[in-house]
Amino acid sequence: MSKRISEATHQKDFVFYVRRAEKVVPRITGNAQMIRMTAPCNGLPVRHPGHKVEAKKMGMMPGVPDLIISHPRKGYHGLFIEMKAENGSVSALQAAYIDDLNSEGFRAVVCFGFAEAMEVFNDFFGITETEFRQLLDEPHIQQVLDRHGICSSTLLGDLPEQSA
Repeated sequence: MSKRISEATHQKDFVFYVRRAEKVVPRITGNAQMIRMTAPCNGLPVRHPGHKVEAKKMGMMPGVPDLIISHPRKGYHGLFIEMKAENGSVSALQAAYIDDLNSEGFRAVVCFGFAEAMEVFNDFFGITETEFRQLLDEPHIQQVLDRHGICSSTLLGDLPEQSA
């Protein structure tokens, strides 16, 4: 039986992948810290009853997607990702936010695991086979793919040879 991977690990690995892509992919390089914001709570437990009240006063709202990539691309204003573990579920509030964002010109998706998030990101930025090969040369990327049972050679066949 394979070990379940937590939502937090999927998200951390995806952020790691994006940070590496920021260094390698020309149309991303120069947009330092592409993931500009994450929802601050991200499912973390509230340590004290006052924290929830304080968080609301600070503008934190349930249902807001976990990751915001504020880079317009492919006719969208940016990319929002609600990250879930592979067996996760989406709340009605999260689904409503996703629908609203999509209707406002953003690309907003729910990704069930690192692999889906990476696929969405690669598509959003048109990551080519050559660029993905460069990413594979980055430290620890292969370890991340291995942790999620992803075969890099299979992915290479799904990527365009040149960017559109």
